[in-house]
Amino acid sequence: MVTKFQIHKLFAMALIVILFAGLFTQGGVLSVQAAEESTAVSSPVFEEDGTVTVQTVSTKSEMYINGNFADWKAFRPMTATGSVYVDDVEQNVFSYKLTTEDLNHTGGVVQYKFVPQAAWSGGDYADPLNGSPTIGGNSAVYFLKLNAEQKQLRPGQNSVVEAFRYKADGSKVDLTDDVEWTSSKPLDVKVVDGMLLVAPETSVGSVTLTAAYQGVTATLALVIVNSVADLVMTPGRDATELNFTWVPTNTSSTSASRVQIAKKNDMTTAAFPDMHETFTGTLAVGTDALASNKVTVTGLQESTEYVYRVSDGEEWSSVYSFTTHESAAYDFLLYGDPQIGASSSENVAGDTTGWQDTLTKSIYKYPNASFLMSVGDQVNVADNEVQYSGFFSPAELKRYPLATVSGNHDNNINYMKHYNQPNESTDYGITDAGGDYYFTHGNTLYMMLNTNNNVGTGHKAFMQEAIAATPNATWKVVMFHHSIYSAANHSTEGYITDLRASLTKVFDELDIDVVLMGHDHSYVRTYQMENDVPKKDQQLNENGDVVNPTGTLYVTVNSASGSKYYDLKAVPEPYSAKREQFYAPSFSHVSVTNQSLSISTYKIDPATDVMTEVDSYTIRKGTSNAAVPAAPTGLKASAGKSSGITLTWNATAESTGYNIYRSKAGSEDFVLCNTVPVTELSYLDDNLSASTTYSYKVTAVNGAGESVASDVVSATTPTPTVAPIPEPIVVSTTVPTKTPIPSPAVSSTAAPIVTPTITPAPANPSFSDVAGKYDWAQQAIEELASKGIIKGISATSFGPGKAIRRADFILLLVKGLELQGQANSNFTDVAANAYYSEAIAIAKGNDIISGMGNNQFLPSAEITREDLMVMVARALQKSGKIKITLSVHELDEFKDASKVSAYAKASIAAILREEIITGSGNGMLNPKQSATRAEAAVIIYNLMKKYME
Repeated sequence: MVTKFQIHKLFAMALIVILFAGLFTQGGVLSVQAAEESTAVSSPVFEEDGTVTVQTVSTKSEMYINGNFADWKAFRPMTATGSVYVDDVEQNVFSYKLTTEDLNHTGGVVQYKFVPQAAWSGGDYADPLNGSPTIGGNSAVYFLKLNAEQKQLRPGQNSVVEAFRYKADGSKVDLTDDVEWTSSKPLDVKVVDGMLLVAPETSVGSVTLTAAYQGVTATLALVIVNSVADLVMTPGRDATELNFTWVPTNTSSTSASRVQIAKKNDMTTAAFPDMHETFTGTLAVGTDALASNKVTVTGLQESTEYVYRVSDGEEWSSVYSFTTHESAAYDFLLYGDPQIGASSSENVAGDTTGWQDTLTKSIYKYPNASFLMSVGDQVNVADNEVQYSGFFSPAELKRYPLATVSGNHDNNINYMKHYNQPNESTDYGITDAGGDYYFTHGNTLYMMLNTNNNVGTGHKAFMQEAIAATPNATWKVVMFHHSIYSAANHSTEGYITDLRASLTKVFDELDIDVVLMGHDHSYVRTYQMENDVPKKDQQLNENGDVVNPTGTLYVTVNSASGSKYYDLKAVPEPYSAKREQFYAPSFSHVSVTNQSLSISTYKIDPATDVMTEVDSYTIRKGTSNAAVPAAPTGLKASAGKSSGITLTWNATAESTGYNIYRSKAGSEDFVLCNTVPVTELSYLDDNLSASTTYSYKVTAVNGAGESVASDVVSATTPTPTVAPIPEPIVVSTTVPTKTPIPSPAVSSTAAPIVTPTITPAPANPSFSDVAGKYDWAQQAIEELASKGIIKGISATSFGPGKAIRRADFILLLVKGLELQGQANSNFTDVAANAYYSEAIAIAKGNDIISGMGNNQFLPSAEITREDLMVMVARALQKSGKIKITLSVHELDEFKDASKVSAYAKASIAAILREEIITGSGNGMLNPKQSATRAEAAVIIYNLMKKYME
């Protein structure tokens, strides 16, 4: 019989049970009453002999426990020890004793779940009686756990260290003085009175602390470093930004986190270029004092190689480099579960080598990848900094941005400290590892979900907000860790099936194109899925590509490091179009254009090192009934006086666009460098190396596919020469000129560019069409007219709402700023006797303009607002009045900042800083609209007032 004390204890435990009632196999819990031969139920119970008992209750006649103390595929039977009443229903009490061997197998921390049958078939649940912190959704017994205030230390640096356990109620018990401490470097690294002491002469590398208690040992991995650690780049909000994160080795420093960046062309010696930009960020210290530096770099230009270095103190890191690529058509590399340390806690080096090998081979095959993506479980133990150091050790991660999501093995605050995610939500997908986040690259929106939080409504709200913020995305891609369509161990777990039920309908509703996942350490590509049903009846083109499909494609990728694989289930799933266990490291290559998204997957044979393509799938959007177009004809390449090569070709019938491919002469390795719409029959490939021969070919594309390539043509960039620019032009930072084809004209009611208040000027002469509607421009127009800088369209009319032509604005700019220079040459479409000829020649000679390709300027075309602002900025920089930098944060306040062309962002930001313009008065820049004569007059007037008086 139970005592009154035991009955009271059972009532107390009922309060815990109520919180987890939904996990039980029988409904809600209202009360617990003692039954005959009942025993008190608590979990875990620490025994004096170094063993631990875990318990649960159920109406089932048998229960099993599954955990990391054995193979996760093994199910051990639990022992029935009595019964209790739960909500007036008698339930059986089951227990299982974890031996000292079990505890040592897991390093002192056991993860486990309960299941009502000896198989993964749903119904599994965590221990509702255990108040200890969970790990990746699993209950945990913390028999012995170690932690250090600093896990990455310099020689001579000390840190607080502790040993502890959690009781059943979640309270922490300190064991620091009760354990026996040892070190893998006993002469250099030791624990004394709760302090980790590192000798000044300690060599750089990993160190393992070991603590023993009641026959159980636990270890703590540390790293001794002498420079910045775990440096990684992650994508910024779009292709013009990058985020940097690294772990400091001097957390006592009060210096700001800094990144210096410069164009590699400016680094002509071993010294970091004087012409650089410095970006400042934050040093954040989190739980267990794990600190991280986070800095965002903005204003990056496409197709440019940069150098950078970082600092959080007096010293700078080594100099590293990265290259940006065109974002209109691009590719990236996708990796599954590297999970460093998963093969064995003793084999971090082996898993790291596998990860490094896959990165090296994949990037060698696809060196122009714009970024890398990893689907979670980057490490095996979320707070193991040695495993993190292994994951971040490849040099490739300092050259290519890496986008990740948190897996169940990453779900810890350490994850947040190692990454600097853009647009991260503070409301949705929240766990210790942070929240959902998104970024864009070119035409694609990437939504990265933290599925350690399985609240589907929250993920839906996040995606709705992300989609609303990026309405022009052609492709919508989602990535998260826990695969909801896989073929191995995890595929039938309750957590997975619940997640599938909560997310698939959301993906259907939001028209998601592709979902990328991991977790199940095997490869699966589904059919197009809609409403959880395979949609096999899709329209294919002659290449086998799916054209304008219905439903969403789901891809689960396998291990990139080879640290762990799961066997496939015997019976294929109805959703699996392709399922395979490679038992080899693998990766996927994803290429994206406006018309297509292709995924090709490769395995790397560990015995032969042979790389083999194992799957390929392409989705196409656009016209499906067109024939593949013919190859473009008439391709020509001509090198200009700067570093650019201009291509021109003839139009191809039935084409919707063109792909431009480039290689260095003598190489047959052509890479896609851009995709242009069908309306463009020329392309300027700029920022090339001097004195170098490049070869090109062009293909035509439409919804049916891509044509064969045109003939190959070549051109050689000139050797640069330095020519003096006549006074008063002063050379400052050179900004490449890349002016696009003008946008169509807009109506005369377009919102004006708002400028700072201007002082009154004489109103002579007067135009009848300015007063009233154009009061904001009247003084500027009339003063410029009185000085002969600008003219009306007649004696009494100015035409303020009419679009201004490119030639007329250059004439205004040259006159207003009194620009001078030798008019040595001009564009072929600018007549020598034209009234604007000399002004255009001066602007060209001073590199303020470079034309529209084929040595043409299109003087009669209307000028867009962004081109107008770019020309103003370059003219002011050439004359030494402003400096164009990489910083573009000034654009953030404008609703249409995403519509600003990449080449124009830095220039527009510069004149926003100078308050030369402040937008259109409604939070918009309207960069693609044509500028009006009134707007141009006010800008020139303000330039003269600000810089010429």
